[in-house]
Amino acid sequence: ATVYEKGAEVVRMYDTLLGSDGFRRGMDLYFERHDGRAVTCDDFRRAMADANGADLEQFARWYCQVGTPKLEVAACYEASGGRLELTLRQSLPDHPDNSNVGPLLIPVKLGLLAADGRSLKVPVEGGGKARETHLIDLREAETTVAFTGLQEDPVVSLLRGFSAPVAVEFDWSDDELACLSAFDPDPVARWMAARSLAGRVLARDIARYGQTGADSGAGRTAASPELLIEAWRNTLARAGDDPALAAELLQLPSEAELAREYKPVPVDAIHTARTTLRAALATALAGSLRETAQRFHPRSAWRFTPDDVAGRRLANSARGLLVSVLDPEAVDEAVSVYRAADNMTDRFAALAALVHAGADPAAELLADFERRHGDNPLVMDKWFAVQARVANTDTVELVERLMRHPAFSLNNPNKVRALVGIFGLHNPVAFHRVDGAGYRLLGDVVAKLDDINPQVAARLVAVFNRWADYDETRALLMREQLESIRGIAGLSPDVDEIVSAALR
Repeated sequence: ATVYEKGAEVVRMYDTLLGSDGFRRGMDLYFERHDGRAVTCDDFRRAMADANGADLEQFARWYCQVGTPKLEVAACYEASGGRLELTLRQSLPDHPDNSNVGPLLIPVKLGLLAADGRSLKVPVEGGGKARETHLIDLREAETTVAFTGLQEDPVVSLLRGFSAPVAVEFDWSDDELACLSAFDPDPVARWMAARSLAGRVLARDIARYGQTGADSGAGRTAASPELLIEAWRNTLARAGDDPALAAELLQLPSEAELAREYKPVPVDAIHTARTTLRAALATALAGSLRETAQRFHPRSAWRFTPDDVAGRRLANSARGLLVSVLDPEAVDEAVSVYRAADNMTDRFAALAALVHAGADPAAELLADFERRHGDNPLVMDKWFAVQARVANTDTVELVERLMRHPAFSLNNPNKVRALVGIFGLHNPVAFHRVDGAGYRLLGDVVAKLDDINPQVAARLVAVFNRWADYDETRALLMREQLESIRGIAGLSPDVDEIVSAALR
């Protein structure tokens, strides 16, 4: 995955650096020179450089550096002269292969906003046109760029369009992140700001719940969600500008995503914080969410058009938030959507919302879904998956029962991924149950599956890779499973490689 994802981002940086027309010229020359031949990354880079008269020798370093580069940005505003100075510093992770790489060529797209959300059109100091978005070609370990003619300390918008696959470090205030998430004209910057603001609110609560040992969110409120609530309110008010983007902005970081930031991982505190914040958002924005679900749900028969796809996504996201707090009107509406749906997107979204909220109609609709689609193996994968994701410790036993269902088979990789894979990767509450039942379930499946399909077994066992990043009790239980699997006679090389690496 790293090779393909990094490869895609590196290719996209050519387009950012050279522009769409320049990228097309490079592609034309590349095919003219190499169509039908074996080629290298250097051949592609040379075609891009030669077609545009560009110096891309430094860009070759992207192909040999290891890990995610870090971009640190510091701002200094001089009110007397209306001048903002940004210092950009790049660095690579500490790794032997990075010792002689040197600075990368990093395209950084950035812009400035006023405190009220207006996009500012300003020039770079020293010449150039006034623009809303500037492209800075960062070639040195440290570069300084300045903007003049400002009337106030602006809000800095960085890495617009995800112009480079780097990790940005900048000291935004909560108010600035709220401004960016509501008003930044760049959708990527808006999404990243919204994610960062939500992450901060969640981090405060995770710390608080972790200290108190909380295992449920009952009677609690998020640490300081007011700014996030207001940002989401602005998103809903402007949802018509880009419904697809609005649907993405109404999502919180997943529990697995949050877990990557912690060592040891506070499994229960993460779940409590995220569940509590989601409930606070749904309750505070109930009226706007209800109006959004009604407004954007397509009224005509199903069509596969961009507008209808975005409308369904936004309406189902808004309704799902309301169902998560068991809003009676939203639950009834979800049941109606399920029964009247003429497409799988709406039917499954309604079903998932009701099942994951533990709503009363969920069991009846799960049975109905099975009756409707029991003869379609691919659709039944969705039926298995939606139950495997129920954030409840009892889901361990539910998955065990579902593995005995006539439609499930260890011989079918899709079924294994839909049920056991989803359980291990996307249900931390159940998988990390403190008595180790979730670990034993997955370990047993890996042991059985190794004789049937070692490649799928190897993918499954990788869920234990971060075992040492959890608390002592869970880490010990996960390690026991890894050692038990490694001790299997005749263990496949596929599984042995993953397990041995994890234990090292």
